[in-house]
Amino acid sequence: MKSHHLFPVVLLLIYSSFLISPSLGDMWEGCATIPDLGDACIVAEYETANLTATITFTIAGHQVLQQSLSAGSVCLDQDALLLLMTEIPALEEYAPEIKKIISAGGLIPVDVFSICLVTSGVTFTPSFNACFAVDSTLMCFFDKCLYKGVNDLGCA
Repeated sequence: MKSHHLFPVVLLLIYSSFLISPSLGDMWEGCATIPDLGDACIVAEYETANLTATITFTIAGHQVLQQSLSAGSVCLDQDALLLLMTEIPALEEYAPEIKKIISAGGLIPVDVFSICLVTSGVTFTPSFNACFAVDSTLMCFFDKCLYKGVNDLGCA
């Protein structure tokens, strides 16, 4: 048999190996620009074959959360919020007020400063689906906020 006759057979074997090989996982990314914070992005890496997903959440290029995906919401802990205050100039000026609040009560109240990743519509079959948003409360004092709102990151 001549080698040029093998070409279609080789192509068919390569194509079929992609069809029957297990998925190595897929990735989806969504971003939104949040006033005074910058870009907030979510990367979801998922494998529908074993129903798993890991999310990585970044704000202004800083990774603030990485964990297994779950429906509902997860908020940044106080350490992550304090770290963001040192890395984002718009938040830095509020450090004295936040330190006073922590000294008086031990925790930053969510109605003053909080950033939460909200996940909804999570399914793995027949394919991976999830929607993501960021719910931000930034430096709210005396009914005035640097920013307060929900920003849609999109759906996978």
